Amino acid sequence: MIIKNIVTWLAISLTLTLSFHSYGQDIAKGARYYKENCAICHGQDALGIERKLTPRLAGQKGYYLLDQLNRFKSGKRPAVEMKATYDAMNKQEMKDVAAFLEKMP
Repeated sequence: MIIKNIVTWLAISLTLTLSFHSYGQDIAKGARYYKENCAICHGQDALGIERKLTPRLAGQKGYYLLDQLNRFKSGKRPAVEMKATYDAMNKQEMKDVAAFLEKMP
C-alpha cells in the first residue's frame, strides 16, 4: 500500500511539473504583475512579510504556486485578503507570476 501511494504521488508530481513547464510563460510579465499586485503583501523580494503573516513565495515550484492560485480562485482554499488579486488574474497571468517566482532565489 505504501509503495502504491508513493508511485501515485510521484506520477502526480511529474504530471504537474511537466504540465506547468509545457506552457509558455513570460517571466518579465510575471515580474511586472507581481510587483504591481503582490509585492505589497509578500514583499518586493517575495520573502514574505512577518508582521503581515504572508508567506515566502520566492523559489517555490511554479506548479505548486499555480495550483495554489487555482485553489484560491476556485474557492477550494479561501483567502479573503487575496480575493481581489486572484479574481482579477487570468490563467496566463497566473502562469507568468508562478514562473517568475520559481526563478527567484
